[in-house]
Amino acid sequence: MQQLSLYRNNKAIWQKLAYSPSIFISDDGYECNYDTNAKARYALLIELQYDLQAQDEALVRYLFTQEILKYQKASMGGVSDELLLNAYLLASFKNPNDILLFYNAKHSSFDASFVIDNEFMFYALKGKTEAFVKDNFLEIYDDLQGMYVQYDYDDALEAWWNHLSSNYPEQEADEHLYTLYQRHFYLENYELAKNYLEAWNEATPDSVNKKSALKYAYIELKEYLPVIELLKEELAGSDSHWDNVSCYSNLLKFYTRTEQSANALRAVDCIDKELKQFSDWKNVGLGRMTIEQIFEFSLLTDNTAFGIKAFNIAYKWLRKIQYDLSYVGLDTALKAANKYDLTIQANKLEKLLIAEQHRIEKDLMPKSRFKSLLSTLFR
Repeated sequence: MQQLSLYRNNKAIWQKLAYSPSIFISDDGYECNYDTNAKARYALLIELQYDLQAQDEALVRYLFTQEILKYQKASMGGVSDELLLNAYLLASFKNPNDILLFYNAKHSSFDASFVIDNEFMFYALKGKTEAFVKDNFLEIYDDLQGMYVQYDYDDALEAWWNHLSSNYPEQEADEHLYTLYQRHFYLENYELAKNYLEAWNEATPDSVNKKSALKYAYIELKEYLPVIELLKEELAGSDSHWDNVSCYSNLLKFYTRTEQSANALRAVDCIDKELKQFSDWKNVGLGRMTIEQIFEFSLLTDNTAFGIKAFNIAYKWLRKIQYDLSYVGLDTALKAANKYDLTIQANKLEKLLIAEQHRIEKDLMPKSRFKSLLSTLFR
């Protein structure tokens, strides 16, 4: 939906794009901040990329201040494309008064420090930047003093700018197809994103990197059948027990999600055979995650015989690693044991789950509080 003309003609509604924090619970149970207006700002930035005009300078600057706030307040790592796109659009106006904004953007988060290049602060004034900063932004002068020697040639800054500009063409027709997939997926235009992904797939020669990108994109889109086919190709080309277990574990995950119980059980049998061939997996996450995946299939399948067989295989290997499984994995295993009335295993798993819960609570408890609790228990 085109919004640019509305924001150009009515500054009063810019506040609709202001940084607006909210809370969501992550998959692992943590509270995280997110900005409810971030996607609306990004959609507008894309419009600006294709139709930037002199009158848009203040609007682009306002959007950038909100992006900076977002990263200053963020509880999760990572930097999405809108920060760099916004910086690029603002830098195109070559306003030296924005140097402080670029500095603040670079220091808004750890990840942003790698995304916002120092060149943004020097592009407007080049060799005159240091003197301008000393006169106008003395608070950052020490950080920038002497830095321009790295960009002592104007040609180097222009080369940097030309390279950056090539990532942001002035019309959508010149965009990379995978970029369009990523943008529309982020903006939740999933059907359009899928169309761009398929167009990119058709236009791009096959390679290991392409297939890897394609696999993760289909996972994002929850299109699991093509993921399974790509995993089969990976399996055919794997040359180690490690790779085989990894592929079979992932196949099991997506067979489970697509309710292909017979194929899932065959994957479990293959995992069982592979784990017998080497022992290093016991000391790393691959083995534990694979065992958890088998328990998950056991719990979710509607085929009782398949579920019990899978449970017994997973439980056998769980004993081999001294029951070293995550809380979530133990909880899944316990639910599966209860589902099939496996009383002995359920009792053991319940004890392990309680012990793991106590360990977690102990680790999360402040040390002073824990010491106080110990003194109360043993006085």
